[in-house]
Amino acid sequence: AGLPFLTTAGRGYYDRQEVWDVLNLLRVLHNPSDDLALAAALRSPMFALSDDALFALRMNFRLDSNQPILLMDALKLAAENQGMVPPDEQIAVDFAWACLERLRRQAGRVTIADLLRAALDATDYLVILSGLPDGARRRGNVEKLVAKAETSGKIGLGAFTRYLSDLSESEA
Repeated sequence: AGLPFLTTAGRGYYDRQEVWDVLNLLRVLHNPSDDLALAAALRSPMFALSDDALFALRMNFRLDSNQPILLMDALKLAAENQGMVPPDEQIAVDFAWACLERLRRQAGRVTIADLLRAALDATDYLVILSGLPDGARRRGNVEKLVAKAETSGKIGLGAFTRYLSDLSESEA
């Protein structure tokens, strides 16, 4: 009928894409060998790498075993060596590597909330979310995650991601 409405619900919060994006980033900062979380973070609006760039990164193999190298190692190689990803993606790859390295150095030295704020500032993720459809709600969801980090009492990334997993399971 075209009437404006607002849906208020506590369920499904942890299934929101913007929440998943941030959680995947935290998983990568906690465990750089988590290729799935890294691929999801790189593909998210935080870094916005294309499928072609991710495929190019994934096609790097160890010479001794013909096994793919870790995606984080491939990202580092691509940032250090031009030509490993499509040329129009090189700047995004360089940015992603530099940003992840900077955040990894901060992890464990600052609170989870401060780490999240640093990540959101470095990637302009909140600004990007604001420009998407339903941007105010998306931004609010991420800000709620930062608030949860502040009140959780958790210090380590592993403890915080387990804490959020427990909350997500109890929500379902």
